[in-house]
Amino acid sequence: MDRIGSEPLLDVLRPVMHLWRGERQLPTAAGEAPSAFQMQKAAWPGGWIPAPPVPTTLPENPTKKHKHQKPSVSPRRTRLTETLLFLHSRGVPSLWENYAAGDVGDQPSLLRIWLNQAELGLPDRSYYKDEETLDVYQEVIRSSLANIYKSLDDSMLEKSDLMKASKRPLEKLAEDVVAFERLLAKASWDVEDVENPTLTYNPASLSNLNHLTDDIINFRDYYSGFSPRPGLPDPVIVATPSYFGNMTGIVAKTSDDVLEAYFLWRTAQNFGLLLGPSQTVRKEVTRLNSFLGGINEGVRPRREDSCLQSVQDNLGFLIGRYYVMSAFGGDSKDYAEDIIEAVIDAFYKRLPQLDWLDTNTRQYAQEKAEAITHKIGYPTSPNTTDPNSLLNYYAPNEPFDPKDHFGNVLRSNLAAQRRLWNKVDKQRDPGEWEMIASEVNAYYSPEANEIVFPAGILQPPYFKNSMPEYIAFGSFGCVAGHELSHAFDKSGRLFDKHGKLSNWWANETVVNFNKRQQCIEDQYAQYYIEDSNGKKYHINSKLTGGEDLADAGGISQAFDAWQSRYQSDADGGKYDNYLLPGLNYTREQLFFIAYARGWVRGIKPQEAVRRIRTDPHSPTQFRVLGPLSNEKEFAKAFNCPIGSRYNPEESKKCHVW
Repeated sequence: MDRIGSEPLLDVLRPVMHLWRGERQLPTAAGEAPSAFQMQKAAWPGGWIPAPPVPTTLPENPTKKHKHQKPSVSPRRTRLTETLLFLHSRGVPSLWENYAAGDVGDQPSLLRIWLNQAELGLPDRSYYKDEETLDVYQEVIRSSLANIYKSLDDSMLEKSDLMKASKRPLEKLAEDVVAFERLLAKASWDVEDVENPTLTYNPASLSNLNHLTDDIINFRDYYSGFSPRPGLPDPVIVATPSYFGNMTGIVAKTSDDVLEAYFLWRTAQNFGLLLGPSQTVRKEVTRLNSFLGGINEGVRPRREDSCLQSVQDNLGFLIGRYYVMSAFGGDSKDYAEDIIEAVIDAFYKRLPQLDWLDTNTRQYAQEKAEAITHKIGYPTSPNTTDPNSLLNYYAPNEPFDPKDHFGNVLRSNLAAQRRLWNKVDKQRDPGEWEMIASEVNAYYSPEANEIVFPAGILQPPYFKNSMPEYIAFGSFGCVAGHELSHAFDKSGRLFDKHGKLSNWWANETVVNFNKRQQCIEDQYAQYYIEDSNGKKYHINSKLTGGEDLADAGGISQAFDAWQSRYQSDADGGKYDNYLLPGLNYTREQLFFIAYARGWVRGIKPQEAVRRIRTDPHSPTQFRVLGPLSNEKEFAKAFNCPIGSRYNPEESKKCHVW
């Protein structure tokens, strides 16, 4: 990789610079420079279809009212549109991002394009208030831009009619890029607001979208570069409308050279780690990541770990096939399904005991629980067990060149965007998953009302066929209960059994739920971690509240499910609940130990800070302390004194599901 140098990255940066400057790049057969749309056609062969005429009538955008304005035809608008089309088609996050998800306000199974604020160069908007971090970040940008501009053709810098970055001191240019990102960070929504499904559902026509962004982008041209079919996506759904309004004002007031440097930096940051270890951009991106993660400078991840991660990121379903073949045999799926169904049944039976629910809401909650589907092991689209299905799925990634790692990843990014756009305005494929088979994770999808468990989590410490049931339920059963509880957390409860945003709760019950949710948020807001200097960082419990509720609900449901089976099988003839030799613990104690064992972690203080700022999950030690201190069965199993850390007074405990 070092022998190749930085040329693969420069091959991406050159068209970014040319498109932004409106300059001629590579001549076509007719001698003219190709536009971003022509390059997109070349990148997506067979997927280019001209846009249809604009409809004469368009629906009003409920998120923002505008007076009708004639669309701008300024050169800057064209340059910005083409530059962002090029960047977004290659997976470079800049200004905003697109993703496909269900139209939860109308037809949850119909996939629409959603627009959201782009991720920033730093992990979260709060980092832009930390001067030490900004100093490091600015120097990384300065050094990277110095290397980039030096590496690019001098002739490129001489021919542009625009103000060039080379004419401005790089220290000042880097400072201005950071200042630009600080403005974007200020305009960005807090993470907890982005997680709110009612705030983020804002359908808009393309005409209204142009008005929302004050016509600085030609969205009709932009989307025609992506849409591999007749017609354009209409409506689209704007997740963060105020961000787009503010972002466009920021862009309009930002000089061309600063925007160019921003686009080049975001591209370099996105692809820099694909270069050889001695290349300047890779070293600078690594330095930034190490600083943010609390890793000593110069420490590199193992080569095999980096290679495996890259294969998983770009060929995840393919690697999932081999994982399933080697690690998902026997009756794993049947046993996992048995546990999941037992946990769902336990939740169903708990509902009549919850006196804060009114009769109608309780009935509908039971119906929603019964309607939840569960998927275990691996997706069927592409079919993990079918080589031909996988071959067809990854055909757009080709060619795979063992000597071109950078190109392989770049082509994979293009292919991923092509797949995304092929799904837009079509019905959801029920065989598709949001995770690959080897992933050690699980999820609940509110729009599909389904819980999904990849084969990767069906392994120790979470799962094994031969585990006694008190351990299997304490580990994997709690995972199943956790995902089930998401259907009824502060976001999931807003969706009905069909995955549609719906107010199916009685007003009084909403008040009761909010009181219990607030109890959890107040509890977790008291927890904090410390960085390497002893500075305290409290949990943002408004962000973690849904996950914290799911942890508590998962434990309660899994314990009830296990206890029901254990008590119904006193002689042990049906379920394995034998005690393990050499362990002086009861079955009940081992249930909770199994749960806690799944959260054993060791991370650097700076990485812990990054997670507490950005992760909707609480730090792992509090995923044990928090829910178990509310759980009466835990206190009973370990004889915790009333008023102790793990058994506070009942008035201080929080209970929801």
